[in-house]
Amino acid sequence: MNEADEKVFPFAGAPDTAAIVCRHVLEEGAPVTYVSHDEDDGMWQFLCGGLHETADARLVSLYSVWKRDESVGGLCEMPPGFFAWRSCVEDGWRVGKRRSAGHGGLRPRAVRWKRKLNGPINLRAGRDFSEKIRRTKRRRAILRLAAVSYRAI
Repeated sequence: MNEADEKVFPFAGAPDTAAIVCRHVLEEGAPVTYVSHDEDDGMWQFLCGGLHETADARLVSLYSVWKRDESVGGLCEMPPGFFAWRSCVEDGWRVGKRRSAGHGGLRPRAVRWKRKLNGPINLRAGRDFSEKIRRTKRRRAILRLAAVSYRAI
């Protein structure tokens, strides 16, 4: 790290702390849209939000990720076991806590998603009720698929 840098490195760890980045972010310049601070080993992961395989992982310094996208510095106090996501670079980060493995793995506990998945259901309209159940199951299946793609790294 250069002492002439105007901004101070925000993370508590050393700047040369190892972090995982997907090749899409590192080699193709894709924006970081998913950040994970792993509970088991404290490792940081910075991903593009796409599907990943183990071969897509790259090991870099935490400082190099921060210099590439300084907005990740706003997540420096995110504790292990949490993750953050955003739709695009212009959006703000939303933070969620991972559920334990016994509760379905990496599904987020964000209040915004809970409201969508478990909103009020009209029991009088049978067809609407079954359609809402199908949509809820579909959303939960999508969340599980997203979790699987992030577990690959």
